[in-house]
Amino acid sequence: MPVEIAIEHIDQVISSFDNGSRIVQEHVSDKIDTILGDMMRQLANEPPERVGQKYRRTHNLQHGWQEADTKWRLPGTAFLRNPTAYGPYVQDASMQAWMHRGRWLTVQDALAMNADRIEMALREAGDEAMQEIANR
Repeated sequence: MPVEIAIEHIDQVISSFDNGSRIVQEHVSDKIDTILGDMMRQLANEPPERVGQKYRRTHNLQHGWQEADTKWRLPGTAFLRNPTAYGPYVQDASMQAWMHRGRWLTVQDALAMNADRIEMALREAGDEAMQEIANR
C-alpha cells in the first residue's frame, strides 16, 4: 500500500473558466507540479540516525520520493506518490510506527505545511490564466 498526497478540487478552479480551460490547466499544472516537487524533496529528507541505531538504512523510502509519480490520475486531483511498501509505517500519521514519530515528516504534515502555498498558487494560476485569456 503506497503512501500518497492528494490535492483535490483543482477541477473547480479550472471549470470556472469555460472558454479558457486549457490555459487554466497549463497554469495550474505548472504551479502544482512545482509545489509537488518541493514536497517530494521535503518528504525525502531523512532524519539523522538515532544514537546507537543498529538498523542499516537502505534509503529506499528516500529514493522512492525522488522517483515519485506526480501524474494527474483523476480529473482535478494531483498525486505525489511513493511506492515503497513500508512507507505508510514511516510517513503516514495514521499508521506511523512509534520509532518514527516526531522524526520523519508525515504526508499529512507536508500537506499542512504547504496548504497556504497551494491555495495561493491556485489563485495565482487563475489570475495569470485570466490575464492571458484577456490579452488574446
